[in-house]
Amino acid sequence: MLTTIRQTTKQYPPQFWWLFGGMAIYWGSISMVWPFLLIYVADRLGMPLSQITYLVVINSITQVIASSLAGPIIDRFGRKGVVSFSLIGLGLGFFMMSRADSLIAYIVILSLAGLFQPLYQVGVDTMLADLIPQAGRAKAYSMTIIAGNLGFAVGASTGGVLVSKSYNLAFYAATAIAVMYGLFLALRIQETMPAVLVRGEKKRGIGYGPVLKDRKFMAFALFVCLAMVCPGVLWSLLPMYLKQYFQIQENLGGLLPAYNALMITLLQVSVTQMTARFAAYPRLAAGAFLFAMGIFGIAFGQGFYGFLASVSVYTLGEMLMMPTAISYASTLAPEDMRGRYLSLFRSLWRMLWGLGPVFAGYFNDFWGPKAIWYGTACFGLVSGLALLAMAYLTRYKIETAS
Repeated sequence: MLTTIRQTTKQYPPQFWWLFGGMAIYWGSISMVWPFLLIYVADRLGMPLSQITYLVVINSITQVIASSLAGPIIDRFGRKGVVSFSLIGLGLGFFMMSRADSLIAYIVILSLAGLFQPLYQVGVDTMLADLIPQAGRAKAYSMTIIAGNLGFAVGASTGGVLVSKSYNLAFYAATAIAVMYGLFLALRIQETMPAVLVRGEKKRGIGYGPVLKDRKFMAFALFVCLAMVCPGVLWSLLPMYLKQYFQIQENLGGLLPAYNALMITLLQVSVTQMTARFAAYPRLAAGAFLFAMGIFGIAFGQGFYGFLASVSVYTLGEMLMMPTAISYASTLAPEDMRGRYLSLFRSLWRMLWGLGPVFAGYFNDFWGPKAIWYGTACFGLVSGLALLAMAYLTRYKIETAS
């Protein structure tokens, strides 16, 4: 095992490992605060939880806006500043949340936090595409996914301990970790922007016009992101569904996302390596179909282990879909427009993820609670069929994202 770790460490440049650590810090600081934020705000302002949930909607809207703005900025001014600045801004946002004392203040702060949150992810996506040759990108993205899952798990558990003593402890810890690592990255990492951009040899404006005209990329992005409705619904509504209809309380239902993170941590790299010989579109289609199967299975679950089995199927799909999608998106992006391509892809990804619970709400209101899972599974099914059609149209040409 130690030999494997040494070989993996030598496989990537040192800067990759700083970004890898930053991904753990990024998700760890968010999870230290975010799961408890609405409860904290409700208690601090003396308002019912139902009246402040729209703060999440405001935050999500500004995240989509920030993802859209990030691409042109990254392609014009470079990656390093965005990566370090995003962590520093995110940390300062946590500190401001601990000091706010009115609803208007929280609206402003969560709007600003939403602007910082997606910048690190888009910046890292772009830097990895600059740093890692195409053949190694899928594994590199897989490893950052593992880092994010580990960071989220550690951050959430640490945050739970801290808030049991004082909410401010969690806010201050998240602030210190994010700001200090952001400053560290500002001093330690190097700019990776391609030389053609640094020298100004290629200038295609700063807008998204060329990306939107790339029909192959836009079709790929739309069909992949249709499947993102599945995780958006699963992780937003499953705890409520389990508690309301099966009396499975939060302490047991909370084990399902933890199990998902554990599976990804243990198996992600192996799954990526075992499936690397297959072309990107068949891999993506298989991931979408597994999403649909896992979500569809929720409708038939009757106990905790039945739901666990469905989450297992869904997680296999996630391990196929997530690293392949972002790696293939980076492959389709021209060298001088990686920021815009990956930014638009992440924006569409976040938009469909966020719309998932809205669609699910309509399914529930018109056809009942099980329709949440039937309707959501259809998005995964349509995504898989569309991606299979793309595979057919390309005659299964080996355009691997590995």
